[in-house]
Amino acid sequence: MAYYWVKLHLDILDNHRLMQLPAHIFKRYISFLLLAREHNREGLLDTVPNLAWRLCTTDKDILKALQILAELGIMAETPEGWLMVDFVSRQAAATTYERVRKARERKLASQEDETNRYINSYEDDKNEKTAVVKAVTFPSTSASAAASFSDSFDSISISDSISDSGSGSDPESDPDPISRSRPGSEGEPRRRKARSKPKHP
Repeated sequence: MAYYWVKLHLDILDNHRLMQLPAHIFKRYISFLLLAREHNREGLLDTVPNLAWRLCTTDKDILKALQILAELGIMAETPEGWLMVDFVSRQAAATTYERVRKARERKLASQEDETNRYINSYEDDKNEKTAVVKAVTFPSTSASAAASFSDSFDSISISDSISDSGSGSDPESDPDPISRSRPGSEGEPRRRKARSKPKHP
């Protein structure tokens, strides 16, 4: 059976020793993984000369990479050749139980994401409505603007009352406030004009 793909597990990112390898050695590890799947002998690699020819390098470079990976427990030298450890178990198809479990986990994660999106949307709508209500109820820009308007109104009222008290006009003490308010009277009592008697012939 011919294979066109290979599993690359995410736990490689958590393998501290593997991720600290030099770049060209890590590249050789990925190449060995692909060649082991292509060779299709349960993780057993081809001979070193064939590997060197396929990867366009030397036998020395291949042996160096194999030995470094063997120190990490990834490769092992056997009488039949170099073998990738745990290749079969890590490349095996998932069981029905594992597939069902993973499908349930994906479904649960999707439901949680949908619930979170609904809650966030509800909170956004609530905050927007609250802002609109505040803008309609309190049309002024802020409480400080209302306070400054109140202070200015009080200062105007005080200045008007001071000017009225300094003029010296008291409505209770003034005997004729109406005559004082007329221009030209200057507080003098109103005098009646004498009527001229008609002349008899």
